[in-house]
Amino acid sequence: MEQSRKHSSETCERIKQRTIEALKDPKVRKKMSEHPRPHSAESKAKMRSSLRRVWRQRLKWKRLREKLFLSWVESIAEAAKKGGSGQQELCWDSYEMIKQKLHLQELQLAAEKKEERAKERAKKRAMTAEQVKEKNMARIALRGEKMEKSMKILKS
Repeated sequence: MEQSRKHSSETCERIKQRTIEALKDPKVRKKMSEHPRPHSAESKAKMRSSLRRVWRQRLKWKRLREKLFLSWVESIAEAAKKGGSGQQELCWDSYEMIKQKLHLQELQLAAEKKEERAKERAKKRAMTAEQVKEKNMARIALRGEKMEKSMKILKS
């Protein structure tokens, strides 16, 4: 077996240039799309690594832009909060503070309502227990009266 020689760098460059030119031609592109050939594992690996590198770089730049934007926004907000000379510092958390106070009031109101309902239930229970006692006492009194009448009838 003979070993094949590699192309010189200028020949490789010429091949690359002509390939690029050929791919710009619509006829060649159409012909190639009609007869697709799968990429080799090596080509796929090269494409994968290249794409990863490109996307890593894009993500890096995107994060840097976001970081810069956030620091810019924070510095503007801080300056606005402090105000100029002769102006008072603003309370930026006022909305959150009001929201927390309202939530706390709602919780307290709910607790008070719960206590009220418990008291009402206890009152009702006490009233029903009292009514039951009264009914029982009335029944016992009636029974006592009936017994007295029957005793009188028996004695007479």
